[in-house]
Amino acid sequence: FTDQTSTTETKNNNHRFNMRLEYKIDSSNTLYIIPSVNFQKNNSTNQSLAESYYGTNDSLSKSVLNSPADRNGYDIRNNIMFRHAFAKKGRSISFGFNTIFSNNNSDVITDAFYRFFDNGLSEDSLQNQYADNSTNGQKYTANITYTEPIGKKGQLQFEYNPSIQKTNTDQLTYLYDGQKYDEFESALSNSFDNTITTNTGGVSYRYIKSKDEMFSIGVNLQNAQLESERTFPTIGSLKQSFFDVLPNAFWRKKFSAKSNIRIFYRSSVNFPSISQLQDVLNLSNPLRVSSGNPLLEQSNTQF
Repeated sequence: FTDQTSTTETKNNNHRFNMRLEYKIDSSNTLYIIPSVNFQKNNSTNQSLAESYYGTNDSLSKSVLNSPADRNGYDIRNNIMFRHAFAKKGRSISFGFNTIFSNNNSDVITDAFYRFFDNGLSEDSLQNQYADNSTNGQKYTANITYTEPIGKKGQLQFEYNPSIQKTNTDQLTYLYDGQKYDEFESALSNSFDNTITTNTGGVSYRYIKSKDEMFSIGVNLQNAQLESERTFPTIGSLKQSFFDVLPNAFWRKKFSAKSNIRIFYRSSVNFPSISQLQDVLNLSNPLRVSSGNPLLEQSNTQF
């Protein structure tokens, strides 16, 4: 077991800008432009003291850690959508295009002392390293949606969404040479590219019984490709393909001004982040060595 005491001091600065522009061209056509910008800066210092034991009064290791970190980044998003309403009530078509550009940088210093115990003997280890991490991402998504009325209270919706997401991350690690962090450590450094391409199409049926009750059910089919490529310190690549059937359902009922019920079900998939895929050793804590796994697959969520 481990007995650990830690103190973390964090300072966050965030600046957000959101805007929505709606231009009604005429009674049948509308254009929407919805941009957003987010800047963030984070400074933190983590200090910890830990001791691990085989059993009571039987020490396995001790550690003292000091780790200051500076992080900053931005996220720029834009959503453009054009909607056309046909003469027949409930019939419409819309086209959308979304973009996301992001950048995150971090500078992390790990200054630590470790003492390991084995059969009454002790061995000390010092660690003083600087990690420079940079991650850049872009995502482009298109959307086409067509709705068609079915009877007086029903509506069919057909939708197609292609998307591509590209992410690049570089982790460069330097060891302290006695004066500055100038000794490049290739074993703890890595450059990694990741591309996710999806094509999703679906159909759903909505029944609006009244203004107080509505029901919908639908299904999406999704084909996805996950491509990972390591460009440093060695070159390697992996490509995975997935096909999923993703159902969804929703029911809403309003009983009074103060009570209502909503029941929904949705199936979705989540792709591993680039930090989870990047196969570089993280020795910031030798007691808990970790590494990404490029063989990770997507996960499915039902809720």
